[in-house]
Amino acid sequence: MEGRDRRLLLGAGCRGLGADDALDLAAVSYQIVLTKADKLKKGEGEAVQAATLKAISKRPAAFPVVALTSSEKGLGLPELRAEIMRTTGATLD
Repeated sequence: MEGRDRRLLLGAGCRGLGADDALDLAAVSYQIVLTKADKLKKGEGEAVQAATLKAISKRPAAFPVVALTSSEKGLGLPELRAEIMRTTGATLD
């Protein structure tokens, strides 16, 4: 199944993307998940998400989707859970 070997790389949305190239060098597929979206001002979340997507566009192992989440407000969590279930084949049985 496509995406089964993808890792999720969590990073605080208020800090943006770090310069860690280890997963790219190891050729390990990963998806960026920006957390703490509730700490950002209105409109900043989408801007950070877009900037992160642009930054990873040249990274060979990066999955071209950036998730934006907040555990306090539940933002993006249903979509992230659905993506995890889709890529792993997990069910709620």
